[in-house]
Amino acid sequence: MVLVALPLTVRSAVAEIDAPDKLKAAYILSFAKLISWPQDVLPSKNANLVFCAAATESLTNELRNHSGKTIQGHRVQIVALGKHGDSLGCHIVYIDPQHSFRWFERVERIKGQLWVGEEEGFINKGGVINFYIDGEKLRFEISVEHAKDSSLDISSRLLNLAKIVGDIEEGGKQ
Repeated sequence: MVLVALPLTVRSAVAEIDAPDKLKAAYILSFAKLISWPQDVLPSKNANLVFCAAATESLTNELRNHSGKTIQGHRVQIVALGKHGDSLGCHIVYIDPQHSFRWFERVERIKGQLWVGEEEGFINKGGVINFYIDGEKLRFEISVEHAKDSSLDISSRLLNLAKIVGDIEEGGKQ
């Protein structure tokens, strides 16, 4: 077996992370497998798990490739949010750097929403999970405080893979 390392670079603090959108989409879907939503937000196995993307067409299309699959017994639904998209009904909201300044200006945290982004300062703006580059690897950080504020329960398996921002005892399930 031959492993190929892809060089990943950061173009600027507010630019998108130069990692393949396919990889980012895979991470985002994997996050959903290791997070529990409140019963009143994701009530039954018949309810869709709604991924919303305020992102490039490329990343949105990579997410759409997983539409209809099942995660934790819920059918995956992908919704593209425009510049002024409404995230009501979304369980996971991916916000790229081109949309984040508009997003955080007008949106308050909604119970049960996982906000995922990829820019320096995303966690400080209220995000729960943020991608970043460490050397040549795509990594992510998690704010357990923001997860708790969103009533999300993050598996210790996911927390063990992340750089933690905040108190692990408050936001993760052991």
